[in-house]
Amino acid sequence: MTAAIAPQSMTGVRERWRMGAEARVLLLVTACLLAFGLAVLYSASALTVFKDGAYDSAFFTRQLSGALVGGVLFALAAKIDAEWWRKLAWPLMILSILLML
Repeated sequence: MTAAIAPQSMTGVRERWRMGAEARVLLLVTACLLAFGLAVLYSASALTVFKDGAYDSAFFTRQLSGALVGGVLFALAAKIDAEWWRKLAWPLMILSILLML
Protein backbone atom coordinates (compact mmCIF):
# COMPACT_ATOMS: atom_id res chain seq x y z
CA MET A 1 0.00 0.00 0.00
CA THR A 2 1.38 3.41 -0.93
CA ALA A 3 1.43 6.51 1.26
CA ALA A 4 -0.54 9.58 0.33
CA ILE A 5 1.45 11.90 -1.89
CA ALA A 6 1.14 15.67 -1.56
CA PRO A 7 -0.33 17.42 -4.61
CA GLN A 8 2.37 18.61 -6.98
CA SER A 9 2.38 20.81 -10.01
CA MET A 10 4.11 20.05 -13.27
CA THR A 11 7.35 21.57 -11.93
CA GLY A 12 7.40 19.34 -8.85
CA VAL A 13 6.77 22.15 -6.33
CA ARG A 14 4.17 21.45 -3.67
CA GLU A 15 1.02 23.48 -4.35
CA ARG A 16 0.80 24.69 -0.76
CA TRP A 17 4.20 26.36 -1.06
CA ARG A 18 3.56 28.20 -4.32
CA MET A 19 2.97 31.94 -4.22
CA GLY A 20 -0.01 33.37 -6.01
CA ALA A 21 -0.12 36.72 -7.76
CA GLU A 22 -1.55 38.46 -4.68
CA ALA A 23 1.27 37.18 -2.50
CA ARG A 24 3.87 38.35 -5.01
CA VAL A 25 2.35 41.84 -5.15
CA LEU A 26 2.21 41.99 -1.35
CA LEU A 27 5.85 40.90 -1.15
CA LEU A 28 6.86 43.55 -3.71
CA VAL A 29 4.96 46.32 -1.88
CA THR A 30 6.51 45.27 1.43
CA ALA A 31 10.01 45.26 -0.09
CA CYS A 32 9.45 48.74 -1.57
CA LEU A 33 8.21 50.12 1.75
CA LEU A 34 11.16 48.55 3.55
CA ALA A 35 13.64 50.04 1.06
CA PHE A 36 11.99 53.46 1.30
CA GLY A 37 11.99 53.32 5.10
CA LEU A 38 15.67 52.35 5.20
CA ALA A 39 16.56 55.20 2.84
CA VAL A 40 14.64 57.70 4.98
CA LEU A 41 16.26 56.37 8.14
CA TYR A 42 19.72 56.60 6.58
CA SER A 43 19.25 60.20 5.47
CA ALA A 44 17.50 61.33 8.65
CA SER A 45 20.08 59.85 11.00
CA ALA A 46 23.16 61.14 9.14
CA LEU A 47 23.57 64.31 11.22
CA THR A 48 22.83 62.59 14.52
CA VAL A 49 25.39 59.87 13.88
CA PHE A 50 27.95 62.40 12.64
CA LYS A 51 27.47 64.52 15.78
CA ASP A 52 27.85 61.52 18.11
CA GLY A 53 31.00 60.32 16.35
CA ALA A 54 29.69 56.86 15.46
CA TYR A 55 30.17 55.32 12.05
CA ASP A 56 27.93 56.78 9.38
CA SER A 57 25.49 53.90 8.97
CA ALA A 58 25.00 52.75 12.57
CA PHE A 59 21.20 53.10 12.64
CA PHE A 60 20.87 51.79 9.09
CA THR A 61 22.79 48.58 9.74
CA ARG A 62 20.92 47.92 12.98
CA GLN A 63 17.56 48.39 11.26
CA LEU A 64 18.64 46.31 8.25
CA SER A 65 19.81 43.44 10.45
CA GLY A 66 16.48 43.48 12.26
CA ALA A 67 14.63 43.42 8.93
CA LEU A 68 16.72 40.47 7.73
CA VAL A 69 16.11 38.48 10.92
CA GLY A 70 12.39 39.29 10.71
CA GLY A 71 12.28 38.23 7.06
CA VAL A 72 13.92 34.89 7.79
CA LEU A 73 11.59 34.22 10.73
CA PHE A 74 8.59 35.18 8.60
CA ALA A 75 9.68 32.82 5.80
CA LEU A 76 10.05 29.97 8.29
CA ALA A 77 6.69 30.69 9.91
CA ALA A 78 4.99 30.87 6.50
CA LYS A 79 6.03 27.28 5.74
CA ILE A 80 4.24 25.90 8.81
CA ASP A 81 0.82 24.42 8.17
CA ALA A 82 -2.13 26.77 8.77
CA GLU A 83 -3.93 24.23 10.96
CA TRP A 84 -1.03 24.31 13.42
CA TRP A 85 -1.33 28.11 13.63
CA ARG A 86 -5.12 27.83 14.03
CA LYS A 87 -4.70 25.57 17.07
CA LEU A 88 -2.30 28.05 18.66
CA ALA A 89 -4.25 31.22 17.78
CA TRP A 90 -6.03 31.74 21.11
CA PRO A 91 -3.08 30.85 23.36
CA LEU A 92 -0.81 33.16 21.34
CA MET A 93 -3.37 35.98 21.50
CA ILE A 94 -3.75 35.64 25.27
CA LEU A 95 0.03 35.53 25.69
CA SER A 96 0.39 38.65 23.52
CA ILE A 97 -2.20 40.56 25.56
CA LEU A 98 -0.53 39.53 28.81
CA LEU A 99 2.87 40.61 27.51
CA MET A 100 1.46 43.99 26.47
CA LEU A 101 0.06 44.55 29.95
